[in-house]
Amino acid sequence: MSTNYFYILTLDDINKENMKNIIAALVALDNSGLDYTLNQLPAIYGYVAMLLAEAKHNMDLAEVELDQQEAQLRKDIRENMKKQGAKITEKTLDAEVILAPGYIVKRVEYLDATTKFNLVKNLLTTIEYKKDMVVQISANTRNEKKLYSS
Repeated sequence: MSTNYFYILTLDDINKENMKNIIAALVALDNSGLDYTLNQLPAIYGYVAMLLAEAKHNMDLAEVELDQQEAQLRKDIRENMKKQGAKITEKTLDAEVILAPGYIVKRVEYLDATTKFNLVKNLLTTIEYKKDMVVQISANTRNEKKLYSS
């Protein structure tokens, strides 16, 4: 695994199309350098955790923008319906909000940010699995050396 690869990884690089390659690079294992790999994992974990925090922040901002868009639309729709003398119901408001192009844009942005957050979260889980795998392989290697050196 090229450790440097992960330090140039940005949130923009993390998407459904790239995940296969990112995970493949992450789980790649060189048996001759288990100690090196084990020593590098905390740094990689920390870096990806930083990306996760950034993704969470972006997701939270997208949610705030979605909420603001919805509130503004509800206010505007309610005022327009009042001016027209139309009956205002929550069901009507919900339908009008969901159909509004601005709301759809903000909803998609929120969904994209949520997907990005989940993808980065999955990378952290992959790192945890790799750590467990490297620790187990390292322990097995030590046990084999003991067995054959006795």
